[in-house]
Amino acid sequence: MKIAFFSSGTFGLPVLEELKKENHEIVLITKVDAPSGRGLKLQPSPSAVVAEVLQIPIVKVNSLKSDFIEWYFSQGFDVAIVVDFGFYIPKQLFQADKPVMVNIHPSLLPKYRGPNPIRRAICSGELETGVTLIKISEKMDEGDIYLQERVPIDPDDDYVSLTPKLQHVSMELLKKFFLELKQGNLRAFPQLGDPSYAPKFTPDELWIDWQKPAHDIQNQVRALADVGAKTTLASKLVKIFKVRVSGMEDSLPPGHYVAEKESLYVGTGQGSLEILSLQLEGRKKQDAASFVKGLREKEGVFGG
Repeated sequence: MKIAFFSSGTFGLPVLEELKKENHEIVLITKVDAPSGRGLKLQPSPSAVVAEVLQIPIVKVNSLKSDFIEWYFSQGFDVAIVVDFGFYIPKQLFQADKPVMVNIHPSLLPKYRGPNPIRRAICSGELETGVTLIKISEKMDEGDIYLQERVPIDPDDDYVSLTPKLQHVSMELLKKFFLELKQGNLRAFPQLGDPSYAPKFTPDELWIDWQKPAHDIQNQVRALADVGAKTTLASKLVKIFKVRVSGMEDSLPPGHYVAEKESLYVGTGQGSLEILSLQLEGRKKQDAASFVKGLREKEGVFGG
């Protein structure tokens, strides 16, 4: 099958790799190289990096205008897959009978429409999420549904552990999609239920408010497990990657910590947390036991 794969981020990478293994003929359409890092050097998108390794042809765009549209329809694609692309798709493309275009969205639409569904679902304390394959429409993530599958969010799941589960389900749903398309059984149905939205986290949402309840902070940390939720200690930045709600009595004021043997506990607005993994500015990421060994003050305040 000849596939146009529209992707600029990381979520679609395992899908791209699997499609290559299955010997589909793929062309990656991705964003042009963009400044990144301290030196603001031009860097290819994550999708472009992987596609180059896999020897998949790459087309880099900064928009999908008439010259691209003409090229696109001249290629004879059977299917177009859109996942974590970041550009508006013109009507001419998503309304065409061929290639059939499908968007992979990692949520149970209409819940968590938008660019940040995985983090938002975890941060909100959801017990399940999923993957939805939809038609593309003029309004973001409002297209009819081809296929949908639910995925439980385990209590210990965070962004790092949940994302691969959703990527695996995405590939399995694509296989069903290809089969139904081949057999002429592909159908779509309207989204049902109340919609919700998943915008990107604001800079303020990356910081821990220790006045919030322990469960809310735990969910925030789970949602930011790859980058770390931020706080400070003695004016230095601290990133916290993993916590759990502590059975410790609510004797610690919000933000106040105490180090006991190899454990680190901190108070919140309701309950206490045990910090399991963190990184102090200028140091490597470490577990709490290693952090406590190098901690001069066995009591203190985060975020003070």
